[in-house]
Amino acid sequence: MWKNIVIIILTIALIISLSYSLSITYALLERVGYFAHAYSVIRVFDDMEKRAIKEPENALLYAEYIKNHYPSGTVQPEGSQLDWLVEKIREETVARILDKALFAHTEKTIMEE
Repeated sequence: MWKNIVIIILTIALIISLSYSLSITYALLERVGYFAHAYSVIRVFDDMEKRAIKEPENALLYAEYIKNHYPSGTVQPEGSQLDWLVEKIREETVARILDKALFAHTEKTIMEE
């Protein structure tokens, strides 16, 4: 009889520890997914900036693409630190593209205005 009780208690403890372990694993995988997505979005920003440098006549199209590419809250939790980082990089990339486009047309940067 005691053996059965001990087996039941050990089985319950094992189930609880496995479910806890799975929930931690899921949370970590979810975070990895957020980081991977943020990295891929930032790479798209970088690629669009490089294209804008090579094709200044299309710079505004590339800036608009960046502005609309997975906006805040689409994938990342809105307001999270990772979301803030992606949005900051988005703003800076668009500003650089616009500055270079302006310079290509006027030979003056926004800072000189």
